[in-house]
Amino acid sequence: MKTPHHGSCLCGKITFEIKGEPGELGHCHCKMCQKAHGTGYATFVNVTLESFVFTQGIDHLSEYNSSQGIKRTFCRNCGASLQFVRDDAESIGVAAGCFDSDIGGKVDYEIWTASAADWGHRANIKHRFEADK
Repeated sequence: MKTPHHGSCLCGKITFEIKGEPGELGHCHCKMCQKAHGTGYATFVNVTLESFVFTQGIDHLSEYNSSQGIKRTFCRNCGASLQFVRDDAESIGVAAGCFDSDIGGKVDYEIWTASAADWGHRANIKHRFEADK
């Protein structure tokens, strides 16, 4: 896979780069992730702290301490969720939807599935757009 991998927030004011290959990819179904991302679950790519660097727009970065020892970062301009950061961890979760380059891979795990939203499942969904088929 080609590295580095690049990403950005919705408005493009914040950009980042990951040098090296991303780690595991996972869905989190907890209520906080549902609210933070406005959907049934959040998908994060685990990356080491040393491989992640903001390349532009750090002055637009805000953070929210969602629980003890955990902060979530987002763009204060467009509101896009960017990171899940646990204090004293060697890796962080980067919102998978913010990558501009193809990170490849498959979903490796799901957590907090007891909190999963009933409407968040893809089974039996009708496709409305030709490109979705």
